Amino acid sequence: KTAREGIPQSKIIEKMIARGARLHGTEDYLWLMAHCEYLKDVIENKNPSPQLGILLQAGRDRAIARRINEALPEGEDGILFIGSAHRVGEMIAVLGLDKNLEVIDVLLEPGVGVRGAN
Repeated sequence: KTAREGIPQSKIIEKMIARGARLHGTEDYLWLMAHCEYLKDVIENKNPSPQLGILLQAGRDRAIARRINEALPEGEDGILFIGSAHRVGEMIAVLGLDKNLEVIDVLLEPGVGVRGAN
């Protein structure tokens, strides 16, 4: 459904799956929910600790890095679509995980297509 609604990442993923790619979730539910609660508190002006936000983001990134390390078979390539605030590539290096991950930042602006995704 989302690919048909015009979300560039979804269009890319849909085409990759049609060509044999596999889709794996990378988020850890508990870390994600804790971070969402923190962000909700920020939005509601409850003044949560900025250090808590940093710790929660780092926890999410560590969990994502570990999940990639577990799910991605040796010698295979993977693509991770994730927000620019994440530091998953750095976390893989810090944790000494055995994946060679190349991080490429891509900025997608609303209304701008992605080459090959349309």
